[in-house]
Amino acid sequence: MFPVTLGHFVPQYAAQEHITRQRPGDFQLISGGVADMGRLIMNVTDERYSRFLSGWKTLYFMTVEHAEKYADHYEDFKVGAGFHAIRYDRPVGHPDRHKTFLGHNTKPTRETEKICAEHRALEQAKGAGYDEIIGIVTVGKPRLPEREIEELVTPTLHPCIKCQRELAMHPLMRRRTLVITCKFETHPHPIEYQCHTFGQILRLHGQSGKIR
Repeated sequence: MFPVTLGHFVPQYAAQEHITRQRPGDFQLISGGVADMGRLIMNVTDERYSRFLSGWKTLYFMTVEHAEKYADHYEDFKVGAGFHAIRYDRPVGHPDRHKTFLGHNTKPTRETEKICAEHRALEQAKGAGYDEIIGIVTVGKPRLPEREIEELVTPTLHPCIKCQRELAMHPLMRRRTLVITCKFETHPHPIEYQCHTFGQILRLHGQSGKIR
C-alpha cells in the first residue's frame, strides 16, 4: 500500500507550538490495524501520507481544542474530528495542496438529532473543493454502544455506524484513508490511540459500502 523509503515533510498545521510540549512517551499505540506506527512513519515516502503522518499529533491537539470549544452534547459527550485532505490540481509544495478541516459533534438535548464531528469536517473538505481524505484523527471518550445499534466496543472511539455508512459512500473517502482514533484527554500521559485504514474500520464493524 505504501512505498517504502525515508521521507521528510514538514506538517502544514497551525498549532505548531504544541510540538514543543510533546515528549517521546506522550503517545501510546494500544492496538489497531497498524502494528508499528513509528516504522510506518519512517518508511512512507508517498508525499500525501508523509504529510499527514508527520503532523497527526499536532492535529490531535487542534482537534481536542476545537471539540472543547464547540462540541455541544447534553451528556457532555464531546467528540472532535480532524480531516487531512488533498487537492490534486495543486502541485507538490503548493500551500493549498494539503489542508485540514475540523469538526465537532452536537446534540444539545436528548430529543435533538445528533450531528457528528466527522460529518462536519467531511462536508467542509468537499465544499472547499478537495479531492481525497488522506487521514483522519478523531478524539472522544469510549462509550458503550447505543441500545438500538449493535456496535463493537473498542478501547478508543471509532466513528459510529451512521458515520461509517456516510463515509463509505462519500466520494472523498478511500479504503486506504488512515484513521487514528484517540482518547479525548486534555492533559493525558500517555495519549492512547489506535490506527487503522478506513477499510479495516469497516471490516471490524461488519460494514460494507461502495468505497474505492
